[in-house]
Amino acid sequence: MRGLLALGPALSCLLCCAPGDDAPGAQALPETFGVVEPFSLHERSGRWVTLADLEGSPWIANVMFTRCSGPCPRLAAAFAGLQDRFEGTDVRLVSITVDPEHDTPGVLADYADRFGADADRWWFLTGDEAGVHGLVTGSLKQAFVADEDRPAGMRVTHSTRFVLVDGTGQIRGFFESGDGAAIETLVRRARALSGGPR
Repeated sequence: MRGLLALGPALSCLLCCAPGDDAPGAQALPETFGVVEPFSLHERSGRWVTLADLEGSPWIANVMFTRCSGPCPRLAAAFAGLQDRFEGTDVRLVSITVDPEHDTPGVLADYADRFGADADRWWFLTGDEAGVHGLVTGSLKQAFVADEDRPAGMRVTHSTRFVLVDGTGQIRGFFESGDGAAIETLVRRARALSGGPR
């Protein structure tokens, strides 16, 4: 992945609020931002996961890597908090590694255990570079830059946004993980999309 530049389209800095939210300065934004294309990646359990496995339920995605010495532990802790808040609903969480050569299913399983990830509701995905990049940059519009000349913990610089996807695969918003107001909007919108208990 030497020097690999993988940038999402112009949405890379967008903070999305649902239409009708009363956020200061919020503007009415489109309801959807594209469609997640079919993919097939390995979950930490070793089983294959496809887009079809997520159909019918909203899901929230982020990108990460286990050796990260930057924002990834904070992102995982935020996802752990969301996992608690969505308990009893059908909302799923999906973390996708941007260091797939290192982050095998076994490595991801150990990392997931550190954060108390529920195997049924919070999935960790890895796979070949083409499959990972297609999902992360192509469908989810998340930017990252990888450079193997940097120390392992800083090898990838990546987006810290969370992406909300509905049960039909439509992207419904991008939310900066470090912004408390954005996270509250994300929670409200995911609950609105939720079909109820699962």
